[in-house]
Amino acid sequence: MSIGCMGKEITFSEKQIKVLESALACFTAYGFKRTNMADIAKSASMSRPALYLLFENKRDIARAMVRKLKDDSLHAATTALLTEEPIPKRLAAAFHARETAFLELVEGSAHGQELLDTGMELAADIIQAGKVEFSKALQKTLRKAIRENQIDLTRSGISVPRLAEILIHGAHGQKADAGTAKVLRRRIDDFLVLAMAGLLPN
Repeated sequence: MSIGCMGKEITFSEKQIKVLESALACFTAYGFKRTNMADIAKSASMSRPALYLLFENKRDIARAMVRKLKDDSLHAATTALLTEEPIPKRLAAAFHARETAFLELVEGSAHGQELLDTGMELAADIIQAGKVEFSKALQKTLRKAIRENQIDLTRSGISVPRLAEILIHGAHGQKADAGTAKVLRRRIDDFLVLAMAGLLPN
């Protein structure tokens, strides 16, 4: 199957999910460039012909992997935004689902940066679609929080779309030289504390 782009929802079969999990294990162990379809087939305990019935090539697998990771992180983030926790806790959980989870997944691999770069090169459209979807969910949560007097934007004069943009780019920016998921988690928490400090009602 060929993995399309942007808005189409794709449901993966159990066999495809097994391949994606096996491929991720190979990519983290050997790197994307050094991994071939034979490696993935062996890791997934299937023949190469069986693998090619599920995915056209390694690029197809990589795009499918990015899509699944995007869908999983988006589901976890939107679920966090819908809880009854105070808004700062909901935001922290959502941004960790979006930003910290992947680093936790590949932490310890010597090929983590290569996997990030490969994802951006092969699936930038999927990643961008995820950002757009998350921004919509975040803005919906922020508007609800305003209605419920959990945050107040009147003093700042910042619009909801602009606040969502600041939070998304600010949280993402904490990845620079973070090194470990633990450091990234602390940085995102600190950023959100500072970002929300002036927006919480007195």
